[in-house]
Amino acid sequence: MHVQEGELIELNGPNGSGKTTLLRILLGLQKPDRGKAICYAESIGFVGHRPGLSGLLTLVENIRWNLSLSQCVVSDKEIRHRLAEFGLNQCFTVSVNELSAGQVKRGALCALTLARHSLWALDEPMASLDSQGEELLASMLDVHRNNGGAAIVATHIPIASPTDEHIVLGVA
Repeated sequence: MHVQEGELIELNGPNGSGKTTLLRILLGLQKPDRGKAICYAESIGFVGHRPGLSGLLTLVENIRWNLSLSQCVVSDKEIRHRLAEFGLNQCFTVSVNELSAGQVKRGALCALTLARHSLWALDEPMASLDSQGEELLASMLDVHRNNGGAAIVATHIPIASPTDEHIVLGVA
């Protein structure tokens, strides 16, 4: 599998079909039983089932921490502006433990957009999102791709267009 700039590859299939496993193998987070997978990307941003946010910190603090890991410098003003775009302006000073699952997912996706990774790897990104959050996700994927980024999305809810690449996995 080769992912080009502006491309979205969608891994579809029911629960247990191997979408997450394949995504983890492609990212080098898990070894395949046979063969090998090599992923070359300038930088990879990953949002999985667990959002990777500390429940003890606020969204702003979590985003600052995540950005420091990718050595990306973003002003507090830009962080707050992006959180507002994600409908999280009331959550600036609230710890992540006090947020709903949908707000936490939006916060993780917000951090992803600020980090400027060339490849996004998303595992069931629409889980916990309401319809407005799903539209926001589709919009942010479009912006990322239009700016030369690419994405691999593991999902059982289709998000890609018919012209994007779809890999359908089944249960053996």
